Amino acid sequence: MFPRFFSYIVDLSGAQNHDVVFFGISDVLGFYFTAPALVAALLTLPVFLLLFYSWARDALFPEERKKIANLATISAVLFLVGVLISIPLFPRILELSYFFSGALGAKLLLSAPELFNLWLSLAVLLGLVFEFPVLLYFLVRSGIVSPELLKKYRSYAYLLFYVLAAVITPGDLLVTDVLLFTIFVLLYEGSLLLAAR
Repeated sequence: MFPRFFSYIVDLSGAQNHDVVFFGISDVLGFYFTAPALVAALLTLPVFLLLFYSWARDALFPEERKKIANLATISAVLFLVGVLISIPLFPRILELSYFFSGALGAKLLLSAPELFNLWLSLAVLLGLVFEFPVLLYFLVRSGIVSPELLKKYRSYAYLLFYVLAAVITPGDLLVTDVLLFTIFVLLYEGSLLLAAR
């Protein structure tokens, strides 16, 4: 099962025409046992959260149950969308790495654990970025920020989003930058609507 998953990661990255190497026995064994555990932890996290909610549900009022269930659903969907958006960005980052290594006159060797960690980091990072509306909702509900303050500093947020999009998709990928920037803006505006309610 895991070798097929690893082949999928290699194909996803666009590295199937390149050598993917291990640098020793400990590298192979560590990767073979660590990577499936990380994937299993990610896959079982929603089940764990559902069990925790089932345990705590009796202590909540009916209105609180409804709000928590709605927010949990929204949060899970947003995280999944972030993970899915990381899939087309993954080969772009690898292409950029090849470009820079070629510009330096060096050959890039792809380490299997490094390739997997890059994919996992990118997927989790974008998944967490997509949790922004839920975070802003909690900040507004707790009184730390107000919708008016978020509207006032909207232009600064947009600048930050473009810089973040450029950092996540470096290089000359203007279309990808603009697409990611547009998604961040939609998330921000969605957060404002959610917070205003």
